[in-house]
Amino acid sequence: MNNLFEEFKRRNIFRVGIAYLVMAWLVLQVGAIVAPALSLPEWTLSFIIFILVTGLPIALIFAWAFEMTPQGLKRTQEVDLTESVTAETGKKLNRIIIGILCLAVVALLVDRFVFGGADPAEKDREAEDAGGPYESIAVLPFVNMSDDTAQDYFSDGISEELLNLLAKQRGLRVAARTSSFAYKGHNKDIKEIGQDLNVDTVLEGSVRKSGPKIRITAQLIEADTGYHLWSNTYDRELNDIFAIQDEISEAIVGALQVHFNGETAEPTAKSKVTNLEAYNAYLKGQHNLQKRNKEALYLALSNFDLAISYDPTYAPAYSGKADAYLLLADSGSSYGDIPVEQAAMLAEPVIERGLELDPSLAEVYASKGLLLNTIDKPSQAVEALTHAIELSPNLSRAYLWRGLAYGGLYERQLEIKDMETANLLDPLSLPPLSNLLNRYLDVGEIDKAQQKFDDIGRLTGDKADRFKVGEVNILAKRGELAQSYQVALDLYEASDEELWVSVVFALWRLGEFEKSVEFISGNSFFQYRAWLLSGQIEKADAIREDFLADPERPPEARAISAMYMAYHETDPEKFAAYLSEFKDIDLSLDGPIFDERPDRLNVSSIAYVFHRAGRMDELETVLSNLQSYIDLYKPKGYHLDLLTEEICLYILRGQHQEALALIRSGLAKNELRYAFFTSREAELLNGNEEFEELRRDFMTHLNAERAKLGWAPLELPTN
Repeated sequence: MNNLFEEFKRRNIFRVGIAYLVMAWLVLQVGAIVAPALSLPEWTLSFIIFILVTGLPIALIFAWAFEMTPQGLKRTQEVDLTESVTAETGKKLNRIIIGILCLAVVALLVDRFVFGGADPAEKDREAEDAGGPYESIAVLPFVNMSDDTAQDYFSDGISEELLNLLAKQRGLRVAARTSSFAYKGHNKDIKEIGQDLNVDTVLEGSVRKSGPKIRITAQLIEADTGYHLWSNTYDRELNDIFAIQDEISEAIVGALQVHFNGETAEPTAKSKVTNLEAYNAYLKGQHNLQKRNKEALYLALSNFDLAISYDPTYAPAYSGKADAYLLLADSGSSYGDIPVEQAAMLAEPVIERGLELDPSLAEVYASKGLLLNTIDKPSQAVEALTHAIELSPNLSRAYLWRGLAYGGLYERQLEIKDMETANLLDPLSLPPLSNLLNRYLDVGEIDKAQQKFDDIGRLTGDKADRFKVGEVNILAKRGELAQSYQVALDLYEASDEELWVSVVFALWRLGEFEKSVEFISGNSFFQYRAWLLSGQIEKADAIREDFLADPERPPEARAISAMYMAYHETDPEKFAAYLSEFKDIDLSLDGPIFDERPDRLNVSSIAYVFHRAGRMDELETVLSNLQSYIDLYKPKGYHLDLLTEEICLYILRGQHQEALALIRSGLAKNELRYAFFTSREAELLNGNEEFEELRRDFMTHLNAERAKLGWAPLELPTN
């Protein structure tokens, strides 16, 4: 036995075994570190272990049977003992073992201090010197490193829970799920993601399941530099999947606190996910909800119904279902075909049920705000949405819908501010982008509108669909009237949606009022306006009488519409007849003539009728109140909408220089249209040389645009 032991030593069997085991351990450590980074399959490490275990006896047998000599590898029995160099080979093996051990120490240090094995508190202290505190973060979907795709639920759930917990931290801006989850399955550079989402930091991670165990790795990265601020690895027994999600999420958020300002609100447990099928259906519903078209919204509705059938206590699904109903309303700001009253009736009990299940859920209060917006109660909507924001300061859609509510209160600056916040929180979501595009156009911020339109194009791929209406309006604001009309016409012909309004407005800008009627279908108001603008008073009056035949029309509707008829009427007797219908109408700011949105106001026409009739007291009353109205709403962002009204006010007051200054400014911004230069008020400036020159310049540009379409020029208005 002693001789066998001595022979093992002479042939370096023990040294070879030790070297092999140390090398195998090092390979396993490197594999454990590298495999997640390379997205290798879950079975990779198991396969490596099998190969290494199988190789050990082979290596030992090889060491017994062969010997390395100066002449090369020889069978041991062929080497004379006097020529054997096993002692020298043993020394080499000793050096190899020491070298491998050094590499093993390096691997341990790398695993501990770079890839997450270190104590998180210690790493937090080290990372404090890197910068911060930070103000914004994006939570990317954690990567499922397991072979089982069903584990996507778990990895997505970890990301979702982290996002929800971080979103409650006041003072920290968290990119919305719609934007951060857009990178799922895409290997994009962290710096680019940080730029896209406009965040300081990015949290990413991975989930690897192996049998009954699961490993979750998370790391916080500084977006500008790619510097790892914090990382950690959590190993758990896979018992209750949802309990582990909650535990790990809260642990990660707790560890990240040192890097951010603000305090985190206490999380609620009422709306935790407890059913995978319900959660998956809910996520699909939210995805379809974002598309903002009728077909997708009906799909979303069925998704939320399915989620509720799986888990009737899951409050977020009720919020989503209510949102789908309301967005399917047939109002101008929605996307469906359900009558507004019916949509509201369907949504209200769903919202009430959601509040019963979880009265602290911000999403349900946001749905309540959307409901109040839909039934035209903007003040109450602002209250509900403000409460939603207090509960969840990063809920992007609450800002979007509160912005719309501010729009209903004619607070356009507040509207834009909230929509900008919604876009900042959710930069890859279409609804904030499209709404901001339109509001920027309203206030004359053309370059900002163009940027939002380009952002929409990058998201949708071709800027098609309803969002391309933005291009129609941008071109018009830049004075490219022919191209604006052509884009509107192409969109109208190619789309299934009712986009005729864009074509009509494009034609009106080009002075083609009568031609626009062929695109107006079933909308008596637009037909009425088109016939008035084209001078066909009798056709307009016929539509007016049909409109007034409805018994639900308010009594003042006849009187006010008669004033618009009188405005366009050239026959003195008919003018007097229309004017006689205007009786006992309140001319104050609280009266019906001012009961209209600032972007639709047309009081100057009524003022002109009083001017023409010589009823100067009533003229001054209307002009004085119009001035107060303009002074109230111009600072709120309606300066361009009220531009024509303000010009006409100055003309009717005889303040021609003030009027001309506004005309020059309006022309420079492409804010004045053909209808103004052919208006009754503009006729009062006939003979004014400066006005004649400004009008000629406008007509020259207008006819140049018409020529691009092969249309004949319009005649200059006669004096």
